[in-house]
Amino acid sequence: MARENVIRRDERQASATILRSTTSTLISIKISNNERFAITDFANYVAASAAWGNLIWKVLKNGIPQAPIDNQKDQRGDQITPQRIIEEITFNPCDLLEVTVENTDAGNDWVAGAIMKGDYFRE
Repeated sequence: MARENVIRRDERQASATILRSTTSTLISIKISNNERFAITDFANYVAASAAWGNLIWKVLKNGIPQAPIDNQKDQRGDQITPQRIIEEITFNPCDLLEVTVENTDAGNDWVAGAIMKGDYFRE
């Protein structure tokens, strides 16, 4: 959604080895007390195609999963082109935004990543 009150745009990318049967935080942002934030685009990726189905990506707002990235097991976008989110995930001042990946595979560690684009704005 195009908005006229955008202060700045932001893009974050991170990847890590997600150890077997653990959850890791890839991205963590504390929204400032005088701005709001909206995730507009998102992509997830893995280093090995066998990891698909074993990893679950979530976007959390103050620890609460946010749709549509609340149980993402399939690929969304790619490492170069994040996919537009139809219904943006918005955050209020002082909210904590986290992108986590859970490895449900008890036998393997997997390398996983995420790219997130969004807008800081005032209303």
